Amino acid sequence: MGGRPGPACSPRGCAASPPAWRTARAAPVRGPPRPLRSSPHPQHALYPAYTPRERLEDLGKLLLRLLVGGLMLFHGIDKLLHGPGDVAHDLAEHGLPTLMAYGVYVGEVVAPVFILVGAWTRLWALVYGFNVLFAVLLVHAHDFGRLAPTGGWAAELYVFYVVGAFVVALLGSGRCALRRGVGRWD
Repeated sequence: MGGRPGPACSPRGCAASPPAWRTARAAPVRGPPRPLRSSPHPQHALYPAYTPRERLEDLGKLLLRLLVGGLMLFHGIDKLLHGPGDVAHDLAEHGLPTLMAYGVYVGEVVAPVFILVGAWTRLWALVYGFNVLFAVLLVHAHDFGRLAPTGGWAAELYVFYVVGAFVVALLGSGRCALRRGVGRWD
């Protein structure tokens, strides 16, 4: 029975061993890629499974795209039905070529359609954003320094359109999109 004495043990643990919470290691930040989802459908095997949080993020991106692109598309449909005459008039008042009025079709019809379906979303959101920014500064610049009769900022709607487009450009399309957010400009 000679030899070294053992650690003093009690119901709370042994004195020689550190508590479990001190020896536990955190999971590595970067691990192996997530496994592919197991689905009987072959098209699902190409995409990695993703968490409920990622699904919510993609749903949020979809809703933002539908809101920003859908609301602007109403303006584009109005231009398709009635022509860009008012835009040409505003351009002429500022000494700009009236031929630029046809660019409204790119910014208010083509870009929102691409944003809605989720194809090259970042690129088209930038086109949309700069188009709206140009129009707002051209026609509604005086609204930035005043309040509306309701007490709100007179330029709040225009700011929503511009900032909303740039937020879509920053976030991208997500997976609820035609190109599923796989490209650089998605």
